[in-house]
Amino acid sequence: MTNKNQVPIMVSVLLAFGAWMSCLMIILCFGFSAFQQSLIPGVIYTLFAALLAHSSEKAQNIQAVGKAFMVQLSLAFSLVGKTLLVMGLTEIFNFQIGGIFLLTSLLAVASYRIFSQKMDRILTVAAAGFTGMAYLAEYTKSAFAMEWVSVVLFLLAYVLFLLKKENLRPLAWGLMLVSSGPLMMFFYDGKNTVFSGFSHLLLGGGFALIYIWQVRHRSSLVMIGLMLFLCYLTNTGSTAGLALVSLGFIQKNLYQKVWGVFIFAAGFVWLYYNMQTTLLIKSYYLMGVGLLLLGVYAWLRRGENAC
Repeated sequence: MTNKNQVPIMVSVLLAFGAWMSCLMIILCFGFSAFQQSLIPGVIYTLFAALLAHSSEKAQNIQAVGKAFMVQLSLAFSLVGKTLLVMGLTEIFNFQIGGIFLLTSLLAVASYRIFSQKMDRILTVAAAGFTGMAYLAEYTKSAFAMEWVSVVLFLLAYVLFLLKKENLRPLAWGLMLVSSGPLMMFFYDGKNTVFSGFSHLLLGGGFALIYIWQVRHRSSLVMIGLMLFLCYLTNTGSTAGLALVSLGFIQKNLYQKVWGVFIFAAGFVWLYYNMQTTLLIKSYYLMGVGLLLLGVYAWLRRGENAC
């Protein structure tokens, strides 16, 4: 049964395009000099976005299309305004990457309660997280530090997904995006890649603790041992992606499935191309991964049918 108040996807895309174009036209009215002194325009745009967000939530006698346009316009002005705000404060106080991380973190905390749009919250949290990763990379100059921080952020996001609280979902997605960032580093540094054996075991240990927390007193040492063994044999990316795909099937969430497949594929591509072995052994790995995925898919489908 279709919800009459739900805006079709193509209409939503057109509304989003129109909202961003409206935002761009208003910015151009200020002239390009607004970006050179971006603090005042940033404050104006952010306050205007907050007013739009508040008005769209309180609006009762407005059509779904009009409300959707207000939401998209609020999102556009919010993201542009907060970007200009960070640029303006950075220029005035000459912030380095550490100061930018602190500023984006405070902005993420403050705006999380003001702006209820999921995408706004996700991108604001992700911006703070990525600046934090950049600060960590500059301060420590250690791929190892980025490894375990990324694993910890992934596990934290995974727990937030399991809590099934809608107001925590954007936070979980923001942390998930940040934790996936170091996965892409293997494209630039395949030989000295991030995610060592310690990270694999850290991820496996984290999943084991989550498993114990979920099943309470019915925890199985065999299952925990299997988790640690699989994490040690594979790598962090493929294990994390497979876990996220499984969670997507359990919670029937398409976005978790898609992002989990992306993480799994990225991790497995690195594992395949950096294995120091013959093509025959690599083909066995591919066959084993295919059988594993088919088995997981059959098990999850069986669980859905049982419910």
